[in-house]
This record gives sequence, structure tokens and C-alpha cells, in this order.
Amino acid sequence: MLVPIQEMLADASKRRYGLGMFDAINQEMVDGIIAAAEAERAPVILATVKAFGNLLSMADSMLYAIKKASVPIALEVDHGTMEACFQGLAAGYNFVMYDGSMLPFDENAANTRIIAEAAHAVGAGVEAELGHVANAEVTYENANQEDKENIYTDPEEAVKFVEMTGVDCLAVSVGTLHGRYKSAPDLQFDLIRDLKQALNLPLVIHGSSGITDEDVKKAVAAGVCKMNFFTDLADAAARRIAAVPDIAALGFNKLMSAARDAVKDCTIDKIRLLGASGKA
Repeated sequence: MLVPIQEMLADASKRRYGLGMFDAINQEMVDGIIAAAEAERAPVILATVKAFGNLLSMADSMLYAIKKASVPIALEVDHGTMEACFQGLAAGYNFVMYDGSMLPFDENAANTRIIAEAAHAVGAGVEAELGHVANAEVTYENANQEDKENIYTDPEEAVKFVEMTGVDCLAVSVGTLHGRYKSAPDLQFDLIRDLKQALNLPLVIHGSSGITDEDVKKAVAAGVCKMNFFTDLADAAARRIAAVPDIAALGFNKLMSAARDAVKDCTIDKIRLLGASGKA
């Protein structure tokens, strides 16, 4: 069932579990994620990224699957430009993430405010990012100390940003990276706690694939409300397909079924780590 993200964030914050957001690039991933959520009786967030080229083409099929589901699900535009966020809202997404993290603070805040006003007018939720979460090519080993500090979210700036924008949740930079890690991420749990104390708002971590199981649990305990996953799911599907003997003789439909099942299994693992099982 399609449920307002504001309700889902409020419940996760109150009951101290993490919401998993799972990016999907095709229908098999959508089906695997929803099957996992139903198996675990867990609320989840489904998302698409415009960079994958499926923001609008998958909207109708995703909404159809979500509305048939027996658990709460929100549908999010992930890392959207202003144009993508408006397109998503028009297509039925009830949650948009505007990514202006590479812009100057004031421009990021001003753009986010415009998106927030438009989204809230139709009952949708808004996420923004403050403190850029880089790609995995920029590792902490090859960054100098100043670079490490500059990518983190500053609590004082975060308070100002939230007041200026009216977002429903904030993606913060606390040591994770997007994509496949070249080295273990060094999550700043003290910073997470400081941000949680400074902000009366759900915190979001991007780049959650590759974080150790222990650190996922610690992040939720420290105050993180939403964690985003894609790479782990995609890699699980690829490994499952690669392990199939005589792939050419199996047929495309069975390969996609194998990928779907792998996505389901991986999603179940994440849901359990987040403490979201049985929370639907």
C-alpha cells in the first residue's frame, strides 16, 4: 500500500528502527524488494534514480505493485534535480529527494525550499542532502585531512538548512560513499549523535551498501532513521546469475527470476539489520 512518507518516518523514529530505501532499476528488483517487505512484514521505501533512465517509465508499474502490496511503501525520486523532482511528483511519487549538495549552501537551501513547498502542497515528502556524499572513487585513504572534514555535515549549518527549507528528513554526510567501497567506511558515530541532538528531524544515510552489519545497527541506534541501498542488491543479483550453470541454455525469464530472488534475499537481510521486521 502507498503510505505517506511522513507517517513512515514518524513511526520509525518513535519505535527506533530504520527504514530501508532500495533503488530499483527494473521490475525484477521491484518485485524482489516488495516480496522481501511482505515476507518480513516491514515498511520499505522504493526508489528510482533519473540517472538510470527509469524515473518515469517505471512509475506506473511501480505504483501498481505498491498499491497491491500488503505493507506500507513509499515511492521516492532519489538524487533528483529540480526537474526530476517535479516530474516525479506529477507521475505519482509521494517522496522526492532533491540533491543540491554540490551547490553553495544558500542556493541548495533556496532550491530545496521550492521543491518542499511544491511537494507539501500535494501531500508528498521531501529529503535533501547537506554535506556531499562522494562517489567511492574518492576514498578516505587518498583524501587529505582537510578533505575528510569538508565532506561531513556541520550540525550548525544543518539546523539553519532545515529551518530555511522545511524538509521532512535530511541526508547527512557522516563517512559513507556511494558505490563499491575500496576500503571500509569510517562512520562518524559521534557526529551522527550530534546531528540527531541538534535536529528534531529524521536523519538519512546514503551509500549504505558495504557498511558492516554491526555499523548498520550502530547507526540506527545512534539516531539514523533511513538508510539507502542499491549496490549490495545489484551485486547480489549479478552473483546469483553468474553462479547459474549453462546460462545460455537456461533462458532469460529464469535468469530474471534468479535475480529477483537474490534481490529478495539481500533485502530481507537489510530489513532485519535495520530492525524493521514486524513493524508493518
